[in-house]
Amino acid sequence: MNQATTGKDPEPLSMAKILEGTGLLSPSPISSTYFTVTVHADAVFKAQVAWVKKMLPKWGELLEKKSGTHLAVTDLSGKFPDERIEFDDDYKTNGGEFHNVRLIAHLWIKGAINNQTAAHPRMRRMLAGQIKKVLYEEIMANFPPPFNYKNPGYAAGVKCIFSLRNGYNPSWWTKKEMEKINDKQFYKQLDPIFSNKGAELIQFSAPQKRTGTIILSFKFKTDTTYADVRKLEKNVLEFFEKNLSETAWIRQEFD
Repeated sequence: MNQATTGKDPEPLSMAKILEGTGLLSPSPISSTYFTVTVHADAVFKAQVAWVKKMLPKWGELLEKKSGTHLAVTDLSGKFPDERIEFDDDYKTNGGEFHNVRLIAHLWIKGAINNQTAAHPRMRRMLAGQIKKVLYEEIMANFPPPFNYKNPGYAAGVKCIFSLRNGYNPSWWTKKEMEKINDKQFYKQLDPIFSNKGAELIQFSAPQKRTGTIILSFKFKTDTTYADVRKLEKNVLEFFEKNLSETAWIRQEFD
């Protein structure tokens, strides 16, 4: 039954059902077919990386219940990782500018690929690779991570950093501005701005030189979205533009 006859989208097939009747997967009580699903997540800051890690169990539950696949206890090299979903946070883009992460799920379905359907050894290897490619595509089409890994949120309790500088003023901070920058009471005015977004300013670093940078360290009390972080960034910048310098410039640091 398809959408044309039922008016509904077809139910996603489990991984085993995709291969049913093809002779490509031989039922076996002891053998399993492993394949890997890799997802590149745009996680740049520690708070975002922590949020992605926190969300991973939801993906594992989805894969177990809906796709008929299981998270592998071991990877293909025979190692025993601490997590059934490997989390490679050393991955970077080609330019090396952003610190991204790579989620690698080691999955298995019951049964063994029947390479004997192809007589030539090279064709057998190609066949196995193509079958695993189909399984990977099915996972990503119907069972991708159930959270916004392309625009991850921020995890509670992880330190975040804003830095501010006067980048467009040739003289940088003026003497009057430096007096404000080094006044602890000046930063007290930021408390309601952070608290309105569920965040807490935990530390500030005031520059000693007129060409220095203001560092604001803060954390969120609960998990929050990327959009809310951008709003907080905008509010903080507006405060400094109004109360310190119209040419203040803000950025998030790669903590």
